[in-house]
Amino acid sequence: MGSLKFFLMNLIFSPVYEGTDVLVCYASQTGTAANLAKQSGEIIQGQGKTVTVSSLSSLQPADFDRYPQVLMIVSTCGEGDIPDDGIAFYNQLQTQPALNTRVSLLALGDKSYKQYCIAGRLFHDELLRIGVAVDEDPILVDGNPVKQWQQWLEEQTDITVEDTAAFETEKDLTLKLVENTALHQGDNGGNQAHRLVFKIDAEEAFQYQVGDLIGITPPGEKRERLYSIASGPSVKENHVELCVGILSYQEKGETRYGKCSRYLTSELNKGEPIAAKWKSGGGLALPAADQPAIMIATGAGIAPMMCLMQERVCQKHTADNWLLFGNRKSSEDFYYQQDLETLEKNGSLTYLDTAFSRDSEEKVYVQDVLKTQAPRLAQWLLEDKATLYVCGRPGLKPAILDVTREALAAHLNDATQAEETLAELQASERIVFELF
Repeated sequence: MGSLKFFLMNLIFSPVYEGTDVLVCYASQTGTAANLAKQSGEIIQGQGKTVTVSSLSSLQPADFDRYPQVLMIVSTCGEGDIPDDGIAFYNQLQTQPALNTRVSLLALGDKSYKQYCIAGRLFHDELLRIGVAVDEDPILVDGNPVKQWQQWLEEQTDITVEDTAAFETEKDLTLKLVENTALHQGDNGGNQAHRLVFKIDAEEAFQYQVGDLIGITPPGEKRERLYSIASGPSVKENHVELCVGILSYQEKGETRYGKCSRYLTSELNKGEPIAAKWKSGGGLALPAADQPAIMIATGAGIAPMMCLMQERVCQKHTADNWLLFGNRKSSEDFYYQQDLETLEKNGSLTYLDTAFSRDSEEKVYVQDVLKTQAPRLAQWLLEDKATLYVCGRPGLKPAILDVTREALAAHLNDATQAEETLAELQASERIVFELF
């Protein structure tokens, strides 16, 4: 599109709106875009404007026209994927014939990946197609986004964003390995994981939060690997624990290993310093002390659940906790088995359910076990106001949502109401997914 045509299209329609001044929306996988969106909302609100902050998962493209201004922050995840909470919206945007409200988009990414900021680019292309993109070229951000986010927000809102108003979203760290323990039993050829405890350099020490991430780039690599923190922030000062699953695969008849997981579990020596990054919020935030928690995890996805459980115990939370863990074999890869059984024995875990797919001829997965507990699931979500946390591979999300939808429908005796309730639970972040 030529610059003149682009400029004229953005002048054609100047509607008058009532109600909320600004919508700040986001598509976020590891929490960075979500955190920046929430900070944007707080800053805008602090200037006397009304603002709504929302994940794209709870919006449809037509909703944009309810606001005079829309700011969108979109991350790219994986090898060039749209975050889970933005997929449905993007699919709808592709068939949207027109919109009136102009949209400014900030795209977050990492230049070490070939598909740099591709998710943001895809959204921007659709906004250009229907003539509502504020900027002719997308605003692309590589790495730490804070400075460019501040500049973007100032340009779009005419608000001066002070450095003190922006919360850190990441921080450079120096870590030293102090403990390396296998969480699996024997050499089972797959689903191996290690419990790694690191000491944070005293000069860089800080208080991380439940749901935060640690980014590590192995020697000779450009790509950063993100790991959920597996220890409660209050457990041990200046220390952080990771649960690192060892990535292995077959290539030409030989077993190959993921470079970062192999480096951390087999090559890194105790006491050896490594450079790392702390990144805020993967999405699994600590619930209120009196709010029940349902936790579903597969494999190394147990990491953020251990962090959450440890912190709930440290802070003396009174609400019930229900954990459902899945892996292949109970005799080989029941990660954190002793810790979890102790939590169950002392009452910190109200329910501990497991699903080990290779323990029987008929493979049983976490969604199958969850289905057998459908009445409890519906009661906890609807009556006890629990939050449901899920961490594992991407395929886990539709499976868990299907079971939850069925459980709600049976409890409410109304499929339509169940679908609406499911959408509300996701929009209010009472169903939270962290997928890897």
